[in-house]
Amino acid sequence: MCYMPSKISNYDQIINALASGSFLKYFWHKDTQTTDLISASPMFGWRVAGIPAAGSVPATGSGTVPTSATTGAFVIQNPAAGKQRYLTNVAGMGSDNLLQCQVTLIDVLWFNSGLSGTLTSSQTINSTALTRYTTGKGNYIAAICWTATGATASNITVSYTNENGTSGRTTVSTGFFTGHFSYGSGAPVADQVQILPLQDGDYGVQSIQSATLSASTLTAGDWGLMIYHPISISDRRGLFNQINQLGDGLPEVMSDACLNVIRVIPNSTTINKTAGLITMVDV
Repeated sequence: MCYMPSKISNYDQIINALASGSFLKYFWHKDTQTTDLISASPMFGWRVAGIPAAGSVPATGSGTVPTSATTGAFVIQNPAAGKQRYLTNVAGMGSDNLLQCQVTLIDVLWFNSGLSGTLTSSQTINSTALTRYTTGKGNYIAAICWTATGATASNITVSYTNENGTSGRTTVSTGFFTGHFSYGSGAPVADQVQILPLQDGDYGVQSIQSATLSASTLTAGDWGLMIYHPISISDRRGLFNQINQLGDGLPEVMSDACLNVIRVIPNSTTINKTAGLITMVDV
């Protein structure tokens, strides 16, 4: 379930926003990323050169709550006072494998680093309080590989507080950096993302308390976790027109949103240069 509040109920509101100049276009571009040979992994665009500039590894432990002002985020000014912003279109086009480029636009609510791939005891996190989507509804968890850990098989579970404020919830035990979109396996690589399924019945996350590996990967590396809110996902052509989904409610882009992308090109060892355009209206 994705929680997307919207006060846009008809096309006239969008037309009026466009006519009054209450719209925004943002062009983004990200350079090449190498994935592993087997699984065509989801890759986080945070540290990739391009537009916007590459960001840095976040703080360890309780982590970092980034905003639109954080280097690495899409550089987008906030809407005028009293206005809400909604996504109308997102597009991403790869330099090759054109029909295989998938782009997920996300708001990075919190992330950290400094977790070890060799510890099998619970690693305490206690994430810093969120400043956007604070109810937790529609927020999700992903692991991020900052520096490659070992490839020895291990499962990961994360203890978190759900959208109802219930603590002690646990993500579904998942192969550590092996549960890729094509369900393959291989050694983790830097900037790889592992999306972690929430406990049955949950549809949101307010905070993270700890993470546990079932076995040592034999290399510590550096990895972390992320709480993110998905805004939109493109189809295999890299295109998605939110206006056509008006009946489902346009996704809101909150003030100070830390926007970035997760990119996937199935059946390829490399995610090539990708350019994209997002458009938004303020109502």
